[in-house]
Amino acid sequence: MDPLTPEQAEQRRGNAEGAAATTSDASKAMPAALPLAESAERFWRTVLDVSRIVIVSLVFAFVFRAFFVEPFIIPTGSMAPGLLGEHRTLSCPHCGAESDQSTTGWRRADSSFTCANCRRTIAESAAVAARKDGDRILVHKWPVALTPPQRWDVIVFRDPENASQTYIKRVVGLPGETVEFRDGDLWINGAPKAKPPHAQAVLWHPVFDQSQLAPSDDEHDPPPFRWESAHAENRGWSGEADRVLRFDPAAGADDTIALHGQNTDSWLDFVGYNEDSAGNFVRDLRLEMTIVWDAPAAGCAIRLNSADTPLGVTVFASGEFERLLQPSDRSRAASGRIAPRGATRVELERLDGRARILIDGATIYEFPAPSESEVALENSLLLRGLGGAFHIRELRIWRDVYYTTSHRSKRAVRGDPFALRINEYFVAGDNSADSHDSREWDQGGLHLPDSYRAGTVRGDQIVGLAAMVYLPGWLTVGPRGMLRVPDVGRVRFIR
Repeated sequence: MDPLTPEQAEQRRGNAEGAAATTSDASKAMPAALPLAESAERFWRTVLDVSRIVIVSLVFAFVFRAFFVEPFIIPTGSMAPGLLGEHRTLSCPHCGAESDQSTTGWRRADSSFTCANCRRTIAESAAVAARKDGDRILVHKWPVALTPPQRWDVIVFRDPENASQTYIKRVVGLPGETVEFRDGDLWINGAPKAKPPHAQAVLWHPVFDQSQLAPSDDEHDPPPFRWESAHAENRGWSGEADRVLRFDPAAGADDTIALHGQNTDSWLDFVGYNEDSAGNFVRDLRLEMTIVWDAPAAGCAIRLNSADTPLGVTVFASGEFERLLQPSDRSRAASGRIAPRGATRVELERLDGRARILIDGATIYEFPAPSESEVALENSLLLRGLGGAFHIRELRIWRDVYYTTSHRSKRAVRGDPFALRINEYFVAGDNSADSHDSREWDQGGLHLPDSYRAGTVRGDQIVGLAAMVYLPGWLTVGPRGMLRVPDVGRVRFIR
């Protein structure tokens, strides 16, 4: 091969460099196309991953809702006052007490209302309040799948007459039992059935509260209760119109006062949520009060007459006490002693066929109380001061729920107990006078077998146990009430 001239060698080097440059440019152009493909692949991979997460989450949510927990909203007031349907909350201008009032049916949010505490009729101009939705609750389903519901459980179940609708009530009768309502009490297998403390705490209704008294100067609208004394002058009691009752023997000779109802409606089964009563006289009462001793020799005799059951105790600042003897237990010891304190908490209770006396939270005496009676329908409270000065705070009277029977009741009425079979439950609403429940159902829907008996809830129709109110009715805030916020102060477990 002939040797290259310098010019040819230079030309060949230029050609080689150009080729190299071309190859380099091509190699640079190729990677620019690769990220576009990778980005598209990465995008669709992300979409697929997110879709999987969403689908799995939805499946989990549906499974969780179907088998574990499901939210519901309370539509009506059949379980008031523990669980509220559509309502409004108002403050009484007379006594200051708050009242939850139903706004369903014939009731309107701008109508007048009756205070649940002092029972004064509040004019329409003072009764304007925004409507609140019903309580939103969570229902546990898995406990029902593991064990059957127990008496006093609050359950959600399918309406026996309409499978697309759900009800919420309290279980009162279990399979194999007989259920009967007598004078407002629940009887199971021929005997009155006491409620457990957690359920009873929800079923008390206010009757009288010394700390929230309304003025008594209105002749046309008097308060339902009034303190009365045997003598108009020279008596030892004062503060009957105040939050605190006081006794001072140096102020006068009369040492006894009595709380009486002003009319025949005072002791009826009045429900503030309904703004009226069903007209039934209530015997089952609870009195609670705190006595603060101002003198070491002071004593106070307390007597709660609940129809035919006198229930009484005398307590002293020294810690001694004497209970009122019943005719059937004259031979039993009537006195005792507790550790003396500056104040003594006293509770008297007549409930579900039993009567109890409690001092500082401890039961000192309990005895059977008649569940039925034909005596005059009258309750009263008597207080008698002894020895020295003292004052009484937090004096309140409560009444028990009264299970009503009426012309709409078809079963479990007095003298006609209703027998439950296997897998049958009997339910009742806490707001008995305004509850459509086992007492009244007269038919079953097409979703139930031919063997279904009206008035019962089958076990396979129970959705679950009501667990908690996670979102109570909304509160309106702001100058015009345009903003609504959750009423978190009423979030609570369901008892």
